[in-house]
Amino acid sequence: MIVDADTHVLETEQTFAYLSKADEKYRPGVLRLEGQMSGDVALGNHAKDFWLIDGQLYGKHDLQKIENAAKGEIAPGTLDMRDPKARLAAMDLQGVDVAVIYTSLFLVTSIGDANAELALTKSFNRWQADVCSADPKRFKFVMLVCPRRIEQSIAEMKWARDNGACGIMLRGFEGEQTLDHPDFYPLLAKAADLDMPICVHIGHGSRNYRGIKIGGDGIRIDPFTIRAPTLIAFSCLIRGDLNKKFPKLRFAIVEAGASWLPSIGVMALRARRAPDRAAAVRQALVDHNIYITCEDHEDFDHILPYAGDDNLVIGSDFGHPGDVAESIHVQRDFRARKEVPEPVKARILGDNGRVLYGL
Repeated sequence: MIVDADTHVLETEQTFAYLSKADEKYRPGVLRLEGQMSGDVALGNHAKDFWLIDGQLYGKHDLQKIENAAKGEIAPGTLDMRDPKARLAAMDLQGVDVAVIYTSLFLVTSIGDANAELALTKSFNRWQADVCSADPKRFKFVMLVCPRRIEQSIAEMKWARDNGACGIMLRGFEGEQTLDHPDFYPLLAKAADLDMPICVHIGHGSRNYRGIKIGGDGIRIDPFTIRAPTLIAFSCLIRGDLNKKFPKLRFAIVEAGASWLPSIGVMALRARRAPDRAAAVRQALVDHNIYITCEDHEDFDHILPYAGDDNLVIGSDFGHPGDVAESIHVQRDFRARKEVPEPVKARILGDNGRVLYGL
């Protein structure tokens, strides 16, 4: 079983067709901006249309533009999953048996109104459950929660688990807290009880962090800055004691690559003077049940001594602008790597993903 551990769906108006009648007031608006973009626009420097959510603007992906850029390798209806058969055909082209699907929009939302966040995340979960029901063995989705509504989120987790969810997404910053904050303990306990991993995807949910202007014009997306909260989350996990409080709970660090692990792992563990720094990091991943998504182009001679064989999974990021066509070839290109032993490839391509997501 080949598991693509990180793929994406692009939200459309259909995403919010599952709002309850009482929650219709939270439905996002769609605006078109002309001229120079403001520094207050998130992920919007290449967008024309924007979601308006709780007074904040978020770039709305242009499906037509992305499909055109894919040079015929992506059929219409694939990226937003309005045509599940087209998505399955893309998976067949990749050589992927199971796609684990993450949000795109909610990677960076910082919604001030907790009731609005709860309503919108529930609608996303129902949309994905509906879409993934087309082939529940091959489509699995990572559900969204509202960490400020713990009781409702716990009920939502059980519902989602029963309807195709295989993980729970949190960002490195949820509001102004990291995910090891005691406020989140009931949510983590329920995740462990449901055998669902906590998946820390790149992005963040902090308005304060979003307020830091990146680049001279304040609107460019900086590749490191969007990953930094995730790396901070990793440090919190590997230095903390959540593994003792919730020994069965698994964690994933998603879409940050794995090349940073040797340096940041050693730094977080304060293991610079350890007799075997690689072994110290490797054992910490095992002890804390942490899995890391790697990328096909990385230096595995450097990474594997620190990551070991059992805690790496591979994700293509399939579905995101700018790398849609290339992401089809991730599994193929990884299989061609000569320096990675075949048994290790098999674990990274499938076995580890099955364990991480409980497949």
